[in-house]
Amino acid sequence: MSDFIFIGSVFCALISAYLLFFNKIGLQTFSDKILATLFLSYSYCVIGYLLISSGWLIYVPFLYKTSAPVNYLIPPLAFIYVRSVLNNESKFHKKDLIHLMPFLIIGINYIPLYTAEYNDRYEVVKLVVQSYDKNYLIQDGFISENIQFMRPIQSVVYLFFQWKILIKFQQKNINSPFKDHTTMILNWLRKFSYGISFTILTFLIF
Repeated sequence: MSDFIFIGSVFCALISAYLLFFNKIGLQTFSDKILATLFLSYSYCVIGYLLISSGWLIYVPFLYKTSAPVNYLIPPLAFIYVRSVLNNESKFHKKDLIHLMPFLIIGINYIPLYTAEYNDRYEVVKLVVQSYDKNYLIQDGFISENIQFMRPIQSVVYLFFQWKILIKFQQKNINSPFKDHTTMILNWLRKFSYGISFTILTFLIF
């Protein structure tokens, strides 16, 4: 049952990303592109999980752990999306490059896996499909799989700053001359942040 929920969420996320990237009616903004990229990243990571849980990964072993680095893009993208909407930003800041560091670290760590022979990756995938726990027990990169503890830490840190800038903006603009418009935007960003919070909470529990 849970797999069907995941499949449905991926379908909705992909449709949303398409509409955000190819919006022909309204004004396409920088924030739209950030949100669309977030949806695509989320979808790819969920598909990676579904391939393992369903056992279908055995047919595409070359995709094993290709979503691992992408997981580390989701928290910063959510944070940057909220920040860009609140500040009406139209481009990235130079300092935003630092947000890519976890993604690059994990990607570099798994170079031995990504460059391994097909048969070697196939044997690893067979073990993982038989027991999902081996996804976190078999060392596939340069560093121990304990490096994955970066992910919950990163998620909580970004979630904290996401809520911080949202609450700070709300307090600063409580008497804004564009109160109705500001309230509408804040209502959406709160719902968005609650959704991200729920996702992170369930991830930490499971």
